[in-house]
Amino acid sequence: MIGNQLCMYAFFTDILRKEGAAEAARFARSCGFEAAEILEAVRPGAPYLFADVQAVERARAMMGAQGVRCACWSVSINILSDTLGPQSDRSGVEMLKRSADHARIMGAPFLHHTLTIGYTPPEGALPTVEALLPRLFERAEQVAAYAN
Repeated sequence: MIGNQLCMYAFFTDILRKEGAAEAARFARSCGFEAAEILEAVRPGAPYLFADVQAVERARAMMGAQGVRCACWSVSINILSDTLGPQSDRSGVEMLKRSADHARIMGAPFLHHTLTIGYTPPEGALPTVEALLPRLFERAEQVAAYAN
């Protein structure tokens, strides 16, 4: 619940991906939700949830027409990756910046993220959490500075 509004999380993004924003918002409203949390899982080879800024703008308009707003934009990403996603030249940092842009356009007041989903250490190396934290912090700070 966000304030006094119910927020749909489960299934919203699945419906959005399969049926589009208008149908996802219609379904959310039919269940009594006034807001939704969008999950963008960024995985190598997986299609982006939204192809471009214009697609995000269209989705926001369609959701708004149904009376549904984006309460939170969630992202699961491997920010430690130097190449990620269908466009292998984009790093985890660049992909998270893209998600921050989409969250802003969608009007989401929050960008919720999991930063090391799917991280696999290099062959024969098991770095400690302490060894990964400086790199993780540096990259997260880059995104935070960009988003502000």
